[in-house]
Amino acid sequence: MQLHIIQHESFEAPGAIANWAAKNNHGMTCTRLYQGDTLPARCDYDCLIVMGGPQSPATTMQECPYFDARQEIRCIQTAIAQNKILLGEAHQHLPYIHNAQQLRAYDYRAMNQLLFRFLDYVVTGPACSS
Repeated sequence: MQLHIIQHESFEAPGAIANWAAKNNHGMTCTRLYQGDTLPARCDYDCLIVMGGPQSPATTMQECPYFDARQEIRCIQTAIAQNKILLGEAHQHLPYIHNAQQLRAYDYRAMNQLLFRFLDYVVTGPACSS
């Protein structure tokens, strides 16, 4: 399985997802918007993972010059139209996270276990979900 990750901020890296992908021999590529990367022109991946970030669909280019909500929405719509697996990671249950220290202070073990079970299910089917 080939994963593609859209990463909005440096402090919201796909650490646990990257570890899971490596452990299970899945390929992974990233678009790091905060570094000026452009979104993929083609959906040559099986699963699109959109990491959370402080941006929203209402965020303008003036507010965040490297985030183009319309372009990202088109990318996601294309993935959906091509029946790609789509995972959006958001931390709405957490207070707004401003920096890496705050992100590291939260215990993500339970959330990561659910994520791994979901990804295993997607890859192998119901036999892995117990």
